[in-house]
Amino acid sequence: MKSISRKHLVFVFMLFLVLLYISLLCYKITTVPNVFVDERTYMQEVQSLVYTGKDLNGLSFPVYFKGLFGNGQSVPYALMAVPFVKIFGFSTLTFRLPMILLNLSNILLVVSYTIKKQNLSLSMLMVFLTSPWIFISSRWVLDCNVAPIFFSISLVLLAFYIDLRKKYLLFLFCLMFAASVYGYIAGWLFLPLFFVAVSAYFYRNKILVLKELALMWVISLVLLFPLILFAFRLLVFKNSSVGHFLFISYPVMQMQRGESLITYHGLLHLFPDMLNNFMVGVSVYLRGSDSLPWNSVPGFGAVFPPVLLLSLIGLVSNKSNLSEGLLTYKNIIRIAFFTYIPSLFIVIPTLNHWNFLNIALVLLAGFGSYELYTSLGAKVFTIIFVILIAVFSMFVSQYYFNNDSYFVKEWGNGHKYYQPMSKKETKKLQKDNIEKWLKQPINR
Repeated sequence: MKSISRKHLVFVFMLFLVLLYISLLCYKITTVPNVFVDERTYMQEVQSLVYTGKDLNGLSFPVYFKGLFGNGQSVPYALMAVPFVKIFGFSTLTFRLPMILLNLSNILLVVSYTIKKQNLSLSMLMVFLTSPWIFISSRWVLDCNVAPIFFSISLVLLAFYIDLRKKYLLFLFCLMFAASVYGYIAGWLFLPLFFVAVSAYFYRNKILVLKELALMWVISLVLLFPLILFAFRLLVFKNSSVGHFLFISYPVMQMQRGESLITYHGLLHLFPDMLNNFMVGVSVYLRGSDSLPWNSVPGFGAVFPPVLLLSLIGLVSNKSNLSEGLLTYKNIIRIAFFTYIPSLFIVIPTLNHWNFLNIALVLLAGFGSYELYTSLGAKVFTIIFVILIAVFSMFVSQYYFNNDSYFVKEWGNGHKYYQPMSKKETKKLQKDNIEKWLKQPINR
């Protein structure tokens, strides 16, 4: 009876933390942060889809948006936002609300799967609710930060499928995984590596039979086929002009997202450049800043730098007190971490570019915190918990919502300078954009 009472008490405490976090996520959501320039373009794309059924370039079913600078913006979040805007009308709130709900869904799915070990579930909740990157990315819509949330959701859905063997869960995994691939071009090296590696892990350890793996591959390839064609068209054939395949449209792409990758200085400098990129990235995470104010608050990072120790513990520890399902879930996350390593050497280290690493570090930190709990006891865990809450509270109150912070100040692309477009204005902008790419077709 005492054990049951404690479980109920912990559950109520966790529910209180979630409700408190939701209120914090929604606090001043229409004005803080100010509308970032990329977010403004994304808003306009959503309005265009709502008003005309086409994007700002007049394309139906675009595989990607052109983006403000012709460097592309992903489509998945826009498809989520369209129903909200259609039902409630366009506003900063209706545009940002799906992002809050997406992040909360991810947190709640992870917590609900790990609830088999309540202390693990509490550990996961603790690191998610105190991650600066999770908080920042939940409150505005930068399309690069949507992809890793879809990816995290896909991982927990895969774990649910392994436990329950319900076919719809496998389909949902493939759908969420595909959304993460559509979500960010800088993940195109990591995500295929992960998919191959996790399939090999399942086959070798007889977690999934060949029939299940084949179904997983077929569904994923069907969902990703339009994007695969787009990738070959853009990266292999260097074709950046407007194109069509069946009902899918490909946008004008003046830039090919090469700015996310390191610049090589000749073959002799290849390995030194790659090593230097890796070392700079390590420094970014240890310092807790990539010097880009829209990505992080200096010193706090994606996760607080000391929390990286928890991530390391979660990565290397092999406690036997996890159930088979939880151990499999942990191994899936480990595979995500290890298959991201090649990207560390070629993707420029900013907290946005290395966004898939962020989510892996948060999940591993949850397991690491649980390992400390089982090894050192509840008192040490409680101390760590209190410290993380205190640091996060300081981050939110003194740095994020502070009147001098990047997120509060008006920067010329801010909230007060953005006026939602009318249907007439949207159609005019759409017409102007079409005329531009018709007059100056791009085909590199």
